[in-house]
This record gives sequence, structure tokens and C-alpha cells, in this order.
Amino acid sequence: MIRTRHFLPMLNASLFSGLFVCQLVDGQALNPWMLGICALGFVGNLGWFLVVSREKAFEGSNENDLRSEDKSAIMSDLDKEIERRREIEKVEKN
Repeated sequence: MIRTRHFLPMLNASLFSGLFVCQLVDGQALNPWMLGICALGFVGNLGWFLVVSREKAFEGSNENDLRSEDKSAIMSDLDKEIERRREIEKVEKN
């Protein structure tokens, strides 16, 4: 299944690259308006790609921070449990 987040940029890239290829295949002199529109589409797609890649980088760092916080919380809970069991063993021995 195609993800909606990626479908529109793929459609946009194929549209503008298709316009550029048609302009080249046409054989007439290159139309500056068409080339400008294709360049605008290329810049838009490049900008979208940069924004999405930065978002993914930040999401990954946030997940790592949450995982490390969870791990440290679990480790502290385990340390408390170990101490509690040692105290129980000491009481049972006495």
C-alpha cells in the first residue's frame, strides 16, 4: 500500500520530470516558461525531501532519548528490587 505521506511527492516529481522530458523530446526550442516550472517543481521536491529527512533525524533522536530514559528507569527499579531481596534474606537469616 502506498503511504499518503510519500504518494504526493512521488506524483509531483513524476509530473515535473515528465514535463521536462516532453520538452526535450518535442524537438522545438526549449520554452523558458516550461523550464522554469520544471525547475520550480524540482526545488519544491528537494525542499520537501530535506524537511522530511530532518524530521526523521529528530524523531530518531527523540526515540533514543526515550529508550535510554526507559532503560535507566528499569535499571533503577531492578537495583531497588535487588536491595529489597537482600534485606529480606538478611531478616530471614536472623
